[in-house]
Order: sequence, then structure tokens, then C-alpha cells
Amino acid sequence: MGELFNEFEYISSNGIPVVNSSPISYDGSYYISIVDYYGNVAQVTIVIDSVVPDNKLSGVSNCGSTSGKVVLSWDSLDAVQACLMDRNNNDISDNIAPDCKYEEEGAYYVRLTDICGNSVIVSFNIDRSVNYISDVVDGQVTTDRVTFKFNESVEVAVTRNGESIGGLSFVDAGAYSLTAFTFIAVSRGNVAQFTFCGDRLCTQSNKSSEYDSKYF
Repeated sequence: MGELFNEFEYISSNGIPVVNSSPISYDGSYYISIVDYYGNVAQVTIVIDSVVPDNKLSGVSNCGSTSGKVVLSWDSLDAVQACLMDRNNNDISDNIAPDCKYEEEGAYYVRLTDICGNSVIVSFNIDRSVNYISDVVDGQVTTDRVTFKFNESVEVAVTRNGESIGGLSFVDAGAYSLTAFTFIAVSRGNVAQFTFCGDRLCTQSNKSSEYDSKYF
């Protein structure tokens, strides 16, 4: 239209002049009035937001583990989309509501995204069991060596015939009791308890009554 572009004036809402063709890189809401040589005015509104959605976890820290329930909260005006994902970042559900309680055991990954596309992944684990491998089930009588292997950090207490012993592999005859505690933060968490008998004088299918009366 023949306007004099070099006479344009760009004024932001806080009164700071904006240079033509120069980048605006600071976060914030901008209300810009563009005035040409003839006094014509055009107004432009833009928002620059490079901050990920704010959120709050109750019951566990981000990337942490707990045996209790977890509540994830966020401002619905800040995060416009919340997706529950698997550990490979595949979306499972895109209809997650704020302040939802998570109580089932498992690993959780939630991606929060705001209107500008900024996103953050919040993850936590609810664990109510002790992961282990053993040669016996609770209450079993065996003539074989019994070994326990734990797939997580645990504190283990073992007794044989009522006396404390160490180790996780047992071959001597006796009545055993084993208790394993996992640790969440600095507190004891999940508990697994076992009782079993090592009897070198009987078979698994034929318990010795003399042994039973001696240890039970």
C-alpha cells in the first residue's frame, strides 16, 4: 500500500520499544501496538513460554518409589494435556485428570504438556512386594540346599532353631525363619517372611514326626 515501513513503531505492553525484525526471546505475554507513519494502529498479542508445566507429587518424589498411594496434581490451565505412558514412552491414555490417586502396584510415567508444547515426564513406582528367587515356598520341608536371591536391596534377618544366623544359602538341618525388608528412603518398606525346614533325615513327601515334635 506504499506505507513507509522504516517509520513503523513497535511498542510492547510494558513500554519497551521492539525493533523491527528483531527476535523477542524472553518469556512473557506481549501486547504489541504497531503504528505506521499515518497513525494506523495494529495490535498483536503473543505469548512466549519455555517453562514446563508445574506439578506436585504427594506420597513420593519424582523418579521415586513408595508402597503407599500417590497423588499427582497440576494446574489444568497450565498443563492442557496429560498422558499416561508405558516405560517406552508409548501413550496408554490421554485422559488423565489432575489430583488422581494412584494405588495399584506398578511403574507410572505421566507426560504433562502445556499449550506451547512444553512437556515434562513425571515418573514413580508403587511397590508392595519383595522381589526374590528361592528354592522353597513358605512352610516347605526339604532335604536340599535352600538359597535365596533378592533382586533389590533388602535387609535380611534369619534364624535357625530360634538362633540368629547369617547368609542366604542354607544346608544344615533345622527350622528356619527368614524375614526380608526392602527400604524406601530411610524407612523399612515391604516385608517378605518365610519359614521352612531343612531335614536331612526325611524326604519332602514323608515328614519325620520326631523332627516335627522337636522343632515345632
